[in-house]
Amino acid sequence: MSSPKPLLNFYIDKELLDRVNEFWHEHRFPARAEAIRWLIQAALDKKLAPKAGVLKAYIEGGDNPAGSTARGPGSKKYGGKEKGR
Repeated sequence: MSSPKPLLNFYIDKELLDRVNEFWHEHRFPARAEAIRWLIQAALDKKLAPKAGVLKAYIEGGDNPAGSTARGPGSKKYGGKEKGR
């Protein structure tokens, strides 16, 4: 039986996962997925967006504000081919 809602999978650095887990337990969400869903919704409701240049630096391999070293789904880190490299 398939779920009526789409499934979202993504990679996350351990440091960010630790922060999510801390938030999850601190606020007593019934599941980590619920905490992540709430965090995404809260950011979108506040219309949060990266500062100018941050997203470009992140895509091109620079640091991002959350401290993640991920370069996106096409990165070599996750078995893909990086664009332009």
